[in-house]
Amino acid sequence: MTSKLILIAYSLLLLCASNGFCQNRKWSWGNFDVNGKSIIAGNYRMDDIIARYDYLTEQGDSLKAIPFVGKYVDCSIGSDSLKKAMIDIYYDNHNKHYEYDYLNLKIYAYLLLNEQLNVEEIRMTSVRREEREDNEFVLDICRDFTGLFRTLKWMKTEGFPESATYSFVVIVFWNNPKYLYGDILPY
Repeated sequence: MTSKLILIAYSLLLLCASNGFCQNRKWSWGNFDVNGKSIIAGNYRMDDIIARYDYLTEQGDSLKAIPFVGKYVDCSIGSDSLKKAMIDIYYDNHNKHYEYDYLNLKIYAYLLLNEQLNVEEIRMTSVRREEREDNEFVLDICRDFTGLFRTLKWMKTEGFPESATYSFVVIVFWNNPKYLYGDILPY
């Protein structure tokens, strides 16, 4: 009986310790920008084939049911040129900061577009699997991406929701051990 109690106590201790460890390893995705402000609120709903989200602006205004139009827009420089420009920005900052351990870095750029597809605001989310906090290397990449995305013009493609006052696009950059990638979601 004593050995069973010891075994139960030991199991509970391990369970509590592993739960505490897992809590420290959590990381957020997509709901907060690099400054800690919310971007997306609530659940999406399907309206025909376009998902709509509640988008929170930098000023804290809530824009209801904003369509996510990633596959219904093209950028003026083309998809391949956009990928190349994002990879060039990554390597420029990689060399500037001498960073060699930033594998599995993901940066999501949220572009809020008005009716004419002009960029109203750009928000960034940075996700890293490592424990360290984002530093100047990641922030410089975000600043340079913002400069790039501000210079782009966007064009509607077939299926774009004409009635939308605002819409948004998400562009992802991912550095993993096999390749560098940058593209408009969904891909």
